[in-house]
Amino acid sequence: MIHFYCYVTLKKIIVSDLPADRVKVKYGYRYELLNSVKDKDAVDFIKNRLLRSYHGYEFIELFQKEKKPVTEEARRKMSLAKLGKPRDETTRQKISKGLKGRSNFQGKKHNPETKEIMSEKKIGNDHAKELYWAHDPKGSKETRVKDRNDLPQGFALGRDYYSTEAGLYHFRSKI
Repeated sequence: MIHFYCYVTLKKIIVSDLPADRVKVKYGYRYELLNSVKDKDAVDFIKNRLLRSYHGYEFIELFQKEKKPVTEEARRKMSLAKLGKPRDETTRQKISKGLKGRSNFQGKKHNPETKEIMSEKKIGNDHAKELYWAHDPKGSKETRVKDRNDLPQGFALGRDYYSTEAGLYHFRSKI
């Protein structure tokens, strides 16, 4: 969509297909939207019509640059130019921040064959069979103990109620 913006204080008419916020940042927020068209061929017709109404105004065309396709050879050269160069610390911090809290399996499901394989692998797996949960009410630690009477100092028997409420552990509720 191509828009015609009129800036009275600047005595300019901007013809642009950029988003309105990008035009506002460049030229200011006090404008009037004169017209909007979909067809780029109609721009010249509307421009000539507006020239009659707005004498002395400067017309500025602000269009997006057309992206030229990049050849496979150019892509390979760009890839080789970056290969082996370590990223700077700020870039690594940004990537780390963006990936925090993201699960690799989020939004996916195991297929029935995989579920069957996982089920078979768990048969006979009794590494935690005789262990009991214990939690620290003052902190956020949880552990498993072999003997119910031999709890670590400050720990109470059972899972922490608040950590299960906060969603740290997922239970299916029957609704």
